[in-house]
Amino acid sequence: RGAGSEPVTATLTIDLATATQGGEQILQVQQLQTCTTCSGSGEGNGIVICPVCHGSGTTLANRRQRHSIWEREDHQCPQCGGTGHAFVEYCPDCEGQGRNYQIKNVKITIPPGVEHGTRLVVEGEGNAPLVVAGGGRPGDL
Repeated sequence: RGAGSEPVTATLTIDLATATQGGEQILQVQQLQTCTTCSGSGEGNGIVICPVCHGSGTTLANRRQRHSIWEREDHQCPQCGGTGHAFVEYCPDCEGQGRNYQIKNVKITIPPGVEHGTRLVVEGEGNAPLVVAGGGRPGDL
């Protein structure tokens, strides 16, 4: 899976004939989709250089090793998430999250002979990945 991919869990109730013979059903799923207004960036108007990392996307931290030896480590900037820039204003539709909830119709193929409690996985029909976290594939349903 790519960074930020998250699964979605949903329950589907089927009749006995579908359980026995198999078939297809449409399931309405509420899931996080990439915001179409900002293309997943979370940005509104007014982008500035991040005041914490000064545009580098990383911050330095000192970590103590054995016997009073110190080591410097780069960490992803907590303010900008490694992008190097901050927003003066966030996207009004997703409030800077890069994703928002949408209802999607997903076709579910039910194999013949499924039993009560069977879990089916539909790859790539879960939540959209966070674009600001590097993108990747959507999670599974």
